[in-house]
Amino acid sequence: MRYGNAAFNNDGKTEASVFAVKSAEDQDPKTFQEALNGADGNEWMKASEDEIKSLKENQTWVLVPRSQAEGRRVLTNKWVFRTKTDSSGNLQRRKARLVVR
Repeated sequence: MRYGNAAFNNDGKTEASVFAVKSAEDQDPKTFQEALNGADGNEWMKASEDEIKSLKENQTWVLVPRSQAEGRRVLTNKWVFRTKTDSSGNLQRRKARLVVR
């Protein structure tokens, strides 16, 4: 949530008040299930598929069974969902990223 100050002029005096503006990022899903079950589930699924396709094309990672990872550090990941908007707040696209933790 973005916060800011608003100035009000009451009888020649300026007062400041804190206001909150809900940004598109505040409405982005926090989990994969939340993304799929939301109103824009199809768009988030497409964004997720695009991310996986990109990872495979760039040979970023190789999926191996956990049994083969014995004695090695296993990296975990999580999905991060972001709604991209232009300077006027109009939707440009939805972006899903698989981030290693």
